[in-house]
Parts: sequence; structure tokens; C-alpha cells
Amino acid sequence: MTKHSIKSKLILIAVLFILYPTIIIGYFGYANYSKMMKDKAIVDYKNAALQLTQLLSDRMGKLSLFSIQIFYDRKINDTDTVINSNNLDFIYENNFQQYLQSLLLYKYELSEVLIKYNKSEKVFQANRTFVDTTDCYSNMAMLNEAALKGKGNPVWYVASKNGKITGIFLVKTIYDLLDINKTVGLLAFKVDNQYFTEVFNNLIVNSKQTLGLYSSNGELIFGNKVFEPSSNKAIQSFLSSNLDKGTSEIKTSNDSIYMIYDTIQPANWKLVVGISGNLLFSEIRKVAKFSILLCIATLPICLLLINYLYNTIIRPMNLLIKRMNEIENGNIGVIIESNRRDEFGFVFRTFNKMSENIKSLIDTVYKEQLEMKQSEINALQAQINPHFLYNTLESINWKAKIHGADEVSEMISAFSYIIEANLNRSNEKFIPVYKEMEYIQSYKFLIQKRFGQKIKFNLSVAEDTLSNILPKLLIQPIIENTIYHGLEMKKGGGTVDIIIKKENDQLFITVADDGLGIEKSKLLMLLKDMNDEKLSDGEYLLDNSKIGVINVHRRIKLLYGNDYGLKIESEEGEGTIVTIKVPANLV
Repeated sequence: MTKHSIKSKLILIAVLFILYPTIIIGYFGYANYSKMMKDKAIVDYKNAALQLTQLLSDRMGKLSLFSIQIFYDRKINDTDTVINSNNLDFIYENNFQQYLQSLLLYKYELSEVLIKYNKSEKVFQANRTFVDTTDCYSNMAMLNEAALKGKGNPVWYVASKNGKITGIFLVKTIYDLLDINKTVGLLAFKVDNQYFTEVFNNLIVNSKQTLGLYSSNGELIFGNKVFEPSSNKAIQSFLSSNLDKGTSEIKTSNDSIYMIYDTIQPANWKLVVGISGNLLFSEIRKVAKFSILLCIATLPICLLLINYLYNTIIRPMNLLIKRMNEIENGNIGVIIESNRRDEFGFVFRTFNKMSENIKSLIDTVYKEQLEMKQSEINALQAQINPHFLYNTLESINWKAKIHGADEVSEMISAFSYIIEANLNRSNEKFIPVYKEMEYIQSYKFLIQKRFGQKIKFNLSVAEDTLSNILPKLLIQPIIENTIYHGLEMKKGGGTVDIIIKKENDQLFITVADDGLGIEKSKLLMLLKDMNDEKLSDGEYLLDNSKIGVINVHRRIKLLYGNDYGLKIESEEGEGTIVTIKVPANLV
């Protein structure tokens, strides 16, 4: 997370803040609320199914009681007697049919009544619109078979043809009043279908449920719509079982169906109620979708707020960090342009003031350091002059004594040129190589006037180095040190080789002699003193053998840094090589 910007972190937090309640809280809330809805719906539909079964059982019980009461009606038994005595005429038959029709007048549940006596082939038939007698009625055999199973009790029978319900009947065997073991005929009432559909319509309060009323034989008596095919197996399992009631859940590829079962007595009919989960939870799913869409709709608002927060707080902070990095990288004095009047405005103004103060302090300290460095360089150069003047005057004095005044003029001219360079009246700090070589030629003239052919000079200066800039009087002190400490005391004299060349933008000046060389212990001490920055000027002034070398080395380091300076190699009795390394073409 530390590699990501604050803006990306804020966006991530906003997205999590929106997704967390949407996914976590929303999911568990939806799951719990769905379970509560399911449990409540099942309880409600169970109660509704119970009300339906109780209502149907009550109505069917009343019709059964009505059929039993008719059993004790003398008119029905007297008609059996008339038939047995062959006294049945048209008038009696008509009166009996009118009697049967009158039974339907105050029983709206019944649409037809049928009576078949064992001693007659006729079927007495009556409904609300007509009366009749017939020698053939298609369902009488089945009705009679069903009635016999009841053994005197009313039996409910559902007639069907080609898979379709043709009628619902309440049938009962007619017994002889004087001999209850003797059957004399069959009484059958056909129930008006409206009687059942009215009850079902009162239960069906919405389209979320599918109702089915099945006979004891598994025939569908009534249904508001077709059950899902996946439900058929569970329905058939219940119809074939001995269970009176129960519930089950059927999982499909895209739905869950909750089934409620109950039994209607005394007919042993089965009531099945199916509830679709998709329909049951459709409303809550709409609310859930709306909530998700609402959360998604708030995401742009959150992003706008984050962008506003970024522009107001994070961007100014990043700008401040950027300017601080610039100062860290050496761009001193940078400021932040801003007209803000809030807390960041105060921070920016404080930063600008701090940056300007730092620049001012650095400028002051830098100038002081430059002045101190120049003073130190001047002091080092000044230390060379007395020593040089002393030796030069000794040479002139010596020559004057030996040779008289003839050669003094030449020596004084050369000496004057060197004096001119040391006095530096033109305030030159750096000169080209060719001019430095003019000073060396004047110095060489004076040395050879003093020592003659005892000391020889070999000069090798590359053409591409003549215009290079280097500090004034940089080589002469090294040559002087070579002569007085390496060749002057050597028997037979020696040679000084001066080589100047350029490699990889660096200038290399080599001053080599074949003189006495330097003792190993003294060389180590000299190298140590050259690199000892804590060594004071007064300490090495006491040792004339070090003054020229240390001065030149310290001047170079002060001007160009620690990567430049002198390198000394020496073998006692063999000679010494001093290599000066400075940048090429630099002031």
C-alpha cells in the first residue's frame, strides 16, 4: 500500500465503503429478510389451506348429513314399495319426480338428484330445470359401486371421462327401513361445481400461489393454474402416501417452490398449495436491486468528493513535497505561487519564507567560504615568495662575486620577470600553459647561470595543452624543490624532465629528476602531511623540504577538490617523479 498514491487509496476506501454495506450487510439482510418472508408466507398459506379444508369439510359434512336425513324419508321407501307391487303409474312417477326436484330448491350446493331402485331399470332424475326418467345413465354402475363401499355411509365420488372431471357426486345406498341389511336402491346427488370454485376463489388472494384439489384417486378436481413440472413428483408422492399434511421445498435451476399439503375429510381429498420463490421474493428483490443501483449511483458522487478532497488537500501537499524535493536536490530558493487563505496558504507562505532564508544563508556562507578559500590560496602563494626571493638573491649575489657585473643584467631581467609574476599586479589567478612555460624558461635561465651545465632541462609540452588554463606559478615551486633537494647536492649534477600532456579531459604535468631521491621514511611523512587537512601552515613552514610540494598540493585541492593534486614517487639514490593532475580547460 505504501507504493500507491493517496488519491488511489481514497478511491479504494470509497469503493470498499460502498461495496461493504451493499455486498455484506445487504446480502445478509436480504438472506435474513427472505427467510423471514418465506417462513411467514408458509405459515400464512398453511393457515389459509387449513381454513379451506375446514370450510370444505364443514360443507361436505352438511351435505352428508342431508343425505342421511333423506334416508329416513317415507317417500323414498314408499316408492320402492310401489315399484315392488307394480303399482307405479305415470301420475305417481310424476309426483315422485316433483318431490325429488323439491329437494334441490333449498340446497343450492346440489345441481341434480338421482335414484335407482334395484327392482326397476328406471333412473329417476331431477335438476332445477327438468325432471325425467331414463332407462340408462352412464355413471350409475360406478356410482352404485362407490356407494356400496360406504356400507350405508355417504360416499363422495368424482366421475371423469378422458382425464376430465364430468361430475362430483355424493352417493349413498338406500336400505329397507324394516330391514337395514337389505339394500333397495341408490341415492346420488350431483354437486354444483360453483360450490367448490367459490371456496377456492376466496382463498386465492394473489397470483403467487398455485392450488390443486385432488380426489382420493389422485384426479385433479380443481386447479387455478398448472403446477411446475418439477413439482409433479412431489405431488404424486404425497397423493400416494398416507400423510394427512406436510410441507416440502423443491429446488429448480432458477427457482425454489414451497409446497403445502393438507387433507379434506370425510372425502379424503388432497389439497396442494405451491408457492414460487421468484414470485414470493419479487418485491424484496426489486428493493435489493434498487438499493444496489442506488449505491452504484452514489459512487460518482463519492469520486467527485474524493477529487475535490484531492484538489483541496492532497494536490497542495504533493506540490509542497515536490518543492521540498527540489530544495533537497540543490535548487535553493524555490517558492510556491499561491493565493490560498486556508491552512495550506499559511504553510506555503512559511515554506517560501524558509526557502528564501535558506538561500540567503547559503549565499552568505558560500561567499564567506569563497573569500576564505581565496585568502588561503593567497596566503599559500605568499609563503612561496620569500623562499624564492631568498634563493634568487643568493644566486645573483654569487654570480656577481664570481663574474662581475657583465652578466648581472641578464640575470636581473629574468629575475624581474619572475618577480613580476609573483607580485601579480594584474591580479591574474589562472594563466594558460604557454605563459606558465615562459616563467619556467626565466627560472631555468637563472638556474643554469648559477649551476651551468651541472643541471640540464628537458621540456616536452604537447601542442594541445598550450592553451589550457591552470593556476599561476603551479610548476615552478616543484622544479625549485627538485633542484635544491634532489640535484644541487648530487655530485656531477643531473637532469630535470618536464612533460605536459592531456588525457581524458585531464592535464598531467610531470616533473622528474635523477637526483638523490627521498628516504622512504621521509617520503611517507611527506605524503601523510600532504593529506593532513588539520596540519597548520606554521607547522610545515619549519621544514623547507616540504613547503613547495605541500603548497601546490593544497592549492589544487582547494580549487578542484580531492580528486586532483600531486602524486610523488621516489627511490633513494635514483630520483623523484612528481605528477600534477588538474582538470583540462577549467578556470
